[in-house]
Amino acid sequence: MASSIERRPEIRGVGVLQVGYMGAVGGLLMAIVFGAIMAIVVVATGAAGSGAPVGQSLAGGAIGFACMALMYPVFGFIGGCIYGLLYNLAGAITGGLEVEVR
Repeated sequence: MASSIERRPEIRGVGVLQVGYMGAVGGLLMAIVFGAIMAIVVVATGAAGSGAPVGQSLAGGAIGFACMALMYPVFGFIGGCIYGLLYNLAGAITGGLEVEVR
């Protein structure tokens, strides 16, 4: 039986670097998914439409995939750190998020 007064834990702050790491992992996963799709499209359209050699289309797809695999995690980390800092600022002002834990 629950009491009428329940204490809900509050998240008032987060580890900025940990949020940055989570953003980097999310960015890497997105880069893998979107990069694979982009590489397939570049190879298919480059070989079919432009008359360019297939090797050239493969190189373009591979370079694009490599750029995405490097840049998405970097920007995910930077964005995650910024979000963590902003959350800590807002949590200090508003009291943070209330969570219900069972």
